[in-house]
Amino acid sequence: MLGLVLTLTLSAAPLRQTAAHDKIEAQLASLDAPLDLSTLSPNPQGELVAIARDPSEHTFVRQRAVAALAHFVTPEIGVELAGLCGSAQQSVRTTAAYVLGRYFSASMADQVFAALRPLLADANLAVRTQAARAMSFVRSADAVAALTQRLSFETDPELREFIFNRARQLQTQLVNLGL
Repeated sequence: MLGLVLTLTLSAAPLRQTAAHDKIEAQLASLDAPLDLSTLSPNPQGELVAIARDPSEHTFVRQRAVAALAHFVTPEIGVELAGLCGSAQQSVRTTAAYVLGRYFSASMADQVFAALRPLLADANLAVRTQAARAMSFVRSADAVAALTQRLSFETDPELREFIFNRARQLQTQLVNLGL
């Protein structure tokens, strides 16, 4: 029940209506200083999700909001990041893929795998690259299979080499862990 309440809280975060939202947005837009989460609202993750979802927001601000969500490793934020992997904005997709794979793969491997797999075939090379990097954090035979399968279709030689090496390393890790 707590997860449901938190999900509703995140979903109900107002767009551009609160002082907290404006403060977070100003920090995200600043190139002068890192984001200081300690000075934000009591529900910064809700505000960050609202900013990350807002297609009218500047790309850089959305990308920083997505990156900041790495500080809130919860199933609800993982679901939000998985949704952001489908964004029309390439930089939002790449950042969401990285954050999801790097910070959420240990706690929700199946969901992370499901969100990242389609991105391995994205038309954009940067998205495919970040999806492959992120997928390499998912410790499962399915992740190895998805990376290996992508090798037959990948046209970029550097990405092909990266995928080959990471799939092999991931397979070795799985064997060593007895998975």
